[in-house]
Amino acid sequence: MSSRAFIAALAASLGALSVPAAGQTSAPLAEEPLGVVAELPASYPPNWVIVSDFNFNAIVDGRGVVVDTASENQPFKGMFRASQFASILTATTKPEIYTAETFFSRLSEGDRTDAITIWDKSTLKSKGEILLPGGKRLRWSRLPGQVCGKIKLKPMSSCREFGHQIMGGMPPMI
Repeated sequence: MSSRAFIAALAASLGALSVPAAGQTSAPLAEEPLGVVAELPASYPPNWVIVSDFNFNAIVDGRGVVVDTASENQPFKGMFRASQFASILTATTKPEIYTAETFFSRLSEGDRTDAITIWDKSTLKSKGEILLPGGKRLRWSRLPGQVCGKIKLKPMSSCREFGHQIMGGMPPMI
């Protein structure tokens, strides 16, 4: 097929798509209000999971996604930031999600800050963060009935060492 024939066929098909069929008209879509956000339940059903959405093309832009595995028509429930391949944990006794994240002053280099971000399970908004001292990386470990952090493999004396008691179990992860 020559380039002229291809361009003519493309123009004809685009023209046909832009003209509605005879007798068919559609009303314009109504404007949707901005800033309206549905809230999730404080305690997720057992069929809801949190999926780590690693963005390999932009590591600093990772997400945690709440998914309803039983829903046929709307499995996506919401998402929150989880940058730099963050570890994600959910509390079982509080309506909170925790992410262990690393940030750099110049996006992917520069001064390093390690933090635990606390997310509200209902709104998926940040409730606060715990800065880890000295740019040390956090490693999660599970203890009976608790989730505690370890820094450089040295056991903590208590979960309160970071100024916030983190309670709960490991989330279902995919």
